[in-house]
Amino acid sequence: MSAVLQAKSKMRALAAEATELSTARMSAKNKNLRLDEIETEMKSLTDTIAVHDRAKALMVGGDAPWINDGGMTGTATAQRVAPVTVPEHVMKGLHQAVMSHQSLKVDAKAADILTSYVPPILGPTLQRIAEPTRIASLFPAVSLAAPVIEYPRITGQTGAAAVVAPGGLKPTINLTTDLVTAHAAKIAGLLQVQDESLQDFPNFSAVVTTELQRAIISAENTELLLGDGTTGHMDGLLHQAGLTRTATTGETVLDVIEQGMTDLRNGAAFAQPDGVAMNPTDWSAMRRLKDSQNRYLLTPDPTADVTPSLWGCSVILTTDMPAGTAVVGAFQLGGLLHVRQGMTVEVNNRSDQDWTHNTSTFRAELREALAILRPAAFCRVSLTPAA
Repeated sequence: MSAVLQAKSKMRALAAEATELSTARMSAKNKNLRLDEIETEMKSLTDTIAVHDRAKALMVGGDAPWINDGGMTGTATAQRVAPVTVPEHVMKGLHQAVMSHQSLKVDAKAADILTSYVPPILGPTLQRIAEPTRIASLFPAVSLAAPVIEYPRITGQTGAAAVVAPGGLKPTINLTTDLVTAHAAKIAGLLQVQDESLQDFPNFSAVVTTELQRAIISAENTELLLGDGTTGHMDGLLHQAGLTRTATTGETVLDVIEQGMTDLRNGAAFAQPDGVAMNPTDWSAMRRLKDSQNRYLLTPDPTADVTPSLWGCSVILTTDMPAGTAVVGAFQLGGLLHVRQGMTVEVNNRSDQDWTHNTSTFRAELREALAILRPAAFCRVSLTPAA
């Protein structure tokens, strides 16, 4: 057994003994004396291991502790040094210098040590980015116990209540409903990365996970907004046969959005809108609207930190909404998201290709179905005047 293995084995035994002393039946004085002895032995063993690690760092590099002339210590994490060839006489000199606590100057060029193996300084840590808006978060959500959900959708109402004389015939009120079947759509993606990137950059795994989730959310947004209801797809908001409002000549985008809100309130759902989803490009155009004195309408003070909103409704910005179109909706009233499988991210490096190419494959997926219970709770707004 090498000196290092013996030292580590001895340290484990001393640690176990120190633990047992806490419950041992002996005087406090004797306990303290033995603990002092254990501490001294542990320090000696630690020094032995440190000498070995320093020599190993000079030979191989990697995660072994290092020390430089300025007295700075650390770990060579993410800056692995390739193995170099160090002549035997240089190694002996290094060992003697360490043991005697003396300095030693080595001429790397004369000793034929390849200085080109010194690693470059790595750049700054990658930052995680993501499209900040998830349309799914606007709807109330429930778990789905099966891959299919069947639900009634209210599309209209006929008849009305009225004053009735005692014993008179009561008027009939009828609801127009459709029985809708929605299948849970599966949205998934794979992202393959090199194992070296995961090893060398501490947060790279988190960055990969975020990027993969961003891609899944973008596809989810597209389905919730634009899904055409064909096999495997959701029936998105813009595909619903609900209310529509198109800007006319002379109307501003603010005009047409406000009219869309009024349409919801006066429509069959009597809905109070709670959100307006639109493309950031359209919101930018709205923020730049000015009055006759060249003052901004939405935010008179451009330096103010203002949460996007219109007439008390939150403005939801997403690049997954087509520019020129917005949805004014009572999301909490008109829709329900049935979640069969929430966002799941897994990683595997055991497939044939991953194993032979030193790669890891990240997989993200979700399954969910959108139920639009009241189409009249949403209004599709065209922000561009009709030709």
